[in-house]
Amino acid sequence: MNWNELKEKILFSYLDTDWISVDILNSTYAEILKSISTDSEFELIKNEQGISILEIENVEFCFYNNKNHHFDFDPKVIDTEKKWNRIVEFFLNLSNQLEKSIVFRPEDSNKGETENHLIKITSNGKIEYFEDVVKQCKGPEIENK
Repeated sequence: MNWNELKEKILFSYLDTDWISVDILNSTYAEILKSISTDSEFELIKNEQGISILEIENVEFCFYNNKNHHFDFDPKVIDTEKKWNRIVEFFLNLSNQLEKSIVFRPEDSNKGETENHLIKITSNGKIEYFEDVVKQCKGPEIENK
């Protein structure tokens, strides 16, 4: 999938939400934290609300330490293919280190529903893109907006 298709069909296709959530399936907060801390290039910095911030290519990822630990980010700040490739590289490495799949989904969708996945990264390095997530998450009427 080329950069323009990716922006239009994946990163900006979810018309009723502004952010994208990133879930590392079947993992614990401690596992994720340990894996990130072993990568000397990246650091999680806690803010005053207790949310950890991870920055990749000037894109901030908020990492929440709650029962549904996940990352949230605003895809609109990803304005170049280089930024996107670096972000994917980070999550590919994290998936490989943890031997877990990682999914990107619209922020307001349910974590466990596979039909809400925008992107899935598997621990063996496979990346799947799901272009029809708008219809799957919001229903066919969303296309008429």
